[in-house]
Amino acid sequence: MVLLTRRLVLGGATVLICAPAVLRKARANDDNIQVLQTVAASIKGAALPSSTGQIIPRALADEVIATNLNLAHKFGYRVANGFFADPASGIAVRQGYVAAAPDYTVPKYPAAQDPRPRPKEPEPFGKGTFKLFVWGQSLAANAGYGRYAARNADKACVYADGSFFPCSDPIVGAEGPGGSVWSRFADSMLGRPINNTSVSQIVIGCCAQGATSIKDWAPGGSEAPRLLRCLSDYIANVGQPTHLAYSQGESDVGAFSAEQWLDRWQSMLASIRNLGCTTKIWTSIETICNLRTAADPFDEDIIRRTPDLYVKIEIGRRDIRAAQRMAGRLGPDTQPGPNLDLIDWHLRACGDGCHFGDRGLAMAAEAWATALTT
Repeated sequence: MVLLTRRLVLGGATVLICAPAVLRKARANDDNIQVLQTVAASIKGAALPSSTGQIIPRALADEVIATNLNLAHKFGYRVANGFFADPASGIAVRQGYVAAAPDYTVPKYPAAQDPRPRPKEPEPFGKGTFKLFVWGQSLAANAGYGRYAARNADKACVYADGSFFPCSDPIVGAEGPGGSVWSRFADSMLGRPINNTSVSQIVIGCCAQGATSIKDWAPGGSEAPRLLRCLSDYIANVGQPTHLAYSQGESDVGAFSAEQWLDRWQSMLASIRNLGCTTKIWTSIETICNLRTAADPFDEDIIRRTPDLYVKIEIGRRDIRAAQRMAGRLGPDTQPGPNLDLIDWHLRACGDGCHFGDRGLAMAAEAWATALTT
């Protein structure tokens, strides 16, 4: 008997997800129906996090899959059961698709950046005050789909540029007009254990900037002066952070080896230590970003990626993940952050294939809160 569906539990809800072959036949039986490209990969038989491509007509999706299976032999890859596999790296890739409507679209952000909210006066800081300073690229910025405001406004705030602001999206100090992890994170953190007490207040500083590389945050990089300026300002007006969080990696897939990425990460951390900040730093694992946007809804470079490019991308992700794991284990002042690549691809695809929708943002917030208090 053929298994037509599988159960997936996401945030307490059980969702039935049809197998790709069933979706192709039952939900996308018209060549012009729009489908979302999907990519399943493994390395030496162990599953890797799945990702998505572009929204295209079903006939084109079938054409691309067939073309790549035929091309795979030219790169020395084996082909079996719809997969192409690289013997050298052990990476195997299977392309597929799911019907795009109604869950997957080409989303749009709010039309413009909102004016800054009015500053607020925070409650006095105490033993239970959780002071987080975070930076990185778009998963740490305001690039999510679905704005949110921390429920307990009196207990959560954001610090930036000399003032305290409500902990609501878009987070002041971070780039972008959309939703963030940190407004949701504030809700998840309250009441968690810290310093032999529980978190009673949260003060977040965030200078994340989309599409940045580790080289941008390391000394000599374009964002390095802003990082040190924002952190110094936070320390002067809020105090030493209780936690540092670095959330970045997608831009560096294929650009750096694990050793090169880690070397730049260590240089970045040294510049922070030179400020006198000795706070522990948590580094997330995050490498997946196949962006589809309203500005470029039909990206041919993504649609028609050849087998060698898929393998190179997975090798690049493997290397950056290895570096991020090492960054979390270098010493007593470095800690592993959450593995954001493991958040179900459906929740990323409900955004834009790179950034999360509402439920993905909530899961990322919970993952960060768990990592920072474990």
